[in-house]
Amino acid sequence: MLRVAVVQDEVFGAPPPLPADASDASLIKSVSDIVGIMVNRGYALKGSVEPLPPGEGNGFTVTLQGPANLWGVSSLSFRRSPVVNNFDQMVVDAYLRACGRAATVESSYGDRDVQHTWLLAA
Repeated sequence: MLRVAVVQDEVFGAPPPLPADASDASLIKSVSDIVGIMVNRGYALKGSVEPLPPGEGNGFTVTLQGPANLWGVSSLSFRRSPVVNNFDQMVVDAYLRACGRAATVESSYGDRDVQHTWLLAA
């Protein structure tokens, strides 16, 4: 029999939201800390956050290798399902909103990884 423990009020050590006028570098550092929490908690095998190259706008790319939801999210995306389970993207989106930052995101899925690229609004 499988038993799942639910822990309420668990503290993950996530960074607090930044002010809306915080630098992009500070924002990327905080998102990197959040990705690190996901990796340390077993959601993905590895993760990285990289700023977009010069000339491609203000933003960053999150790459997760071996995320727990890879098969499901890529299958739903392939079927153009309105239902999504891209929790990693939802976490970063929520953090950006909490920081007062607007952004658009594009995602791509590979056999072993997922990439989300956020373009921050000016």
